[in-house]
Amino acid sequence: MDNALCFLGGYGTPRMGIWKTDGTATGTDGTSYVFNYAFNLQLSGANSADPFATTTGVATIVDHFNLLGQAGAPSMKVSFRETFDFTNNRLVSFTSKGDPECDPI
Repeated sequence: MDNALCFLGGYGTPRMGIWKTDGTATGTDGTSYVFNYAFNLQLSGANSADPFATTTGVATIVDHFNLLGQAGAPSMKVSFRETFDFTNNRLVSFTSKGDPECDPI
């Protein structure tokens, strides 16, 4: 399994957090799967050096999970993109593919 976590940026600059992982899985019936997951967080206009303690600015989150069945097994692909305005405390946009409530992470 390969995974990575990275936070970039400093005080008063856009911040980005990226987490990725991938690997293989086996179902209880012996079915094989390959999976990958990625989470990307971008903050702009935040007033804190801590990217998770912001009360102003805009956050954009992109989250996706793919479970790819091998040898004819079913696959699942789920993703969403959300933009939230902390300054005005409102959801700016939300789009999804698949069923985001099925995202196992």
